[in-house]
Amino acid sequence: MTAAAAPGERIVLFQYNYPYQIWEDFAGPGIDAWRALVQARPVTAIFAGHTHYGQVANDGRNVVVATRSIGDPEGGPPGYLLAHLHGDDLAITYRSIEDRRPLVLIAHPRDALLATGPAHVVRGQDRLRALAWSGEPLVEVMARVDDEPWAPLEREGPQSWTGPLPGDRLSKGRHRVTVRAVDRRGGRGEQTIEVAVDPTGRYTAVPCVRPVVTATNFC
Repeated sequence: MTAAAAPGERIVLFQYNYPYQIWEDFAGPGIDAWRALVQARPVTAIFAGHTHYGQVANDGRNVVVATRSIGDPEGGPPGYLLAHLHGDDLAITYRSIEDRRPLVLIAHPRDALLATGPAHVVRGQDRLRALAWSGEPLVEVMARVDDEPWAPLEREGPQSWTGPLPGDRLSKGRHRVTVRAVDRRGGRGEQTIEVAVDPTGRYTAVPCVRPVVTATNFC
């Protein structure tokens, strides 16, 4: 991490243990050194396994993602995480292996759950960018903000779509952004995120998790 931080490279950690696992005392060897490491250096994201449930945690400084990649004993099908990192953008979505609908990922702006600083806030007029994959040709990719009418997005690459984001008309606070992709057979896939809006660009991350997990059948 020291070698990566020196030239200003972005740091992403992949590790086995999820640091916010429910019913865990986090008192094992090396935990204090790990905490010192991730708090002393800018970490773009930490991706972890080990849990049998999925969760995203933002402690106000770091974003940590646990992926549910197996089925039992928690129940339901297993799945996988898709992540996109580009510049200041970090986007993620989870998908079950049984899901055959179009897959949508909002690449920009950043979900407020993943926001850790002012660079991740919508300050004014911006561009919405989304990625979409489908086994069938897509016939439309649409977007909406809050409960406003749907608007078509323009294709800018094989899997990328874009359109205007009227951040200059949005009130300060959080707003829902949804992107929906429809294939030629009528299959629909979509993603909804909440984005933070502030014309001054000020932002302080508040620790939070999604979803809230209070019990687990296994780990």
